[in-house]
This record gives sequence, C-alpha cells and structure tokens, in this order.
Amino acid sequence: MMVKFKGLQEHSCFVGVFLSHGENEHLNCCDGQDKKIDDIINAFKGDNCPALNGIPKWFIIQACRGKEFNVEVSIDHDAPGDDDMNDVQRQSEKPISIPACADFYISYATAPGYYSFRNINEGSWFINDLVKV
Repeated sequence: MMVKFKGLQEHSCFVGVFLSHGENEHLNCCDGQDKKIDDIINAFKGDNCPALNGIPKWFIIQACRGKEFNVEVSIDHDAPGDDDMNDVQRQSEKPISIPACADFYISYATAPGYYSFRNINEGSWFINDLVKV
C-alpha cells in the first residue's frame, strides 16, 4: 500500500490517532473489517510513503489489545523532571540514509492482551491524559 502526501516538507512531524475497538493487534474499522495495526503502520514507512522520510511519525492507538484485566498498582507522584534536558541537533553536509522504519513512536493505551478502559462520561483516560500533556 502506498500512502501519498504532498507538501509535508514544511511540517516537523506526522501524528496519526486511532480511536477504536480492537483485539490481538487488530483495530475494528468503521467498514466492519479488522485491520492489523502493523499493516497500518507499515503503510507509512519510508518505502511506502516517501514524503514522510526523515519526519517523525507518532501513532496514538486507543483500543483494547486483548481480554485480560490489568492489576491495580500504586504510583509515586513525585517523579523527577527533565528540565535540564537539551535538544540534540545533527547537521551533516553529506546526505545520509535512514531505515524505512525510522522515526516511529507508537503509543498504545494498554499492553498487549489487555482491555483498554474509558470512563462512560469522560472518555478514555489515556487520551485525556495525553491531551493534558
């Protein structure tokens, strides 16, 4: 599958957001078919979508990944910050080659095999927290 985009050179990243039901690494699509998550992501690799080469690709997937329930755990709310982190810039006079699957960041709402929960009134906890960031 080739994905064609034009004019992406002026953008710094691509974000694909998928909110659906799912199970076992598949998403339930609106046409009633199931689609493998890997097939969706592979469509955006450099050899299938050259316009996105060198541009970070972030996929946010809000969907169940199985039928298991996660256990509850306590967390420490005082995690250290990363205020002293600096951006790293790479410059090169020569063209560089990168793997077709480079620059991917994939965020799942849950671990493989588990349900992804949402509040009936407030929506997905994962998406709500992501929006706050």
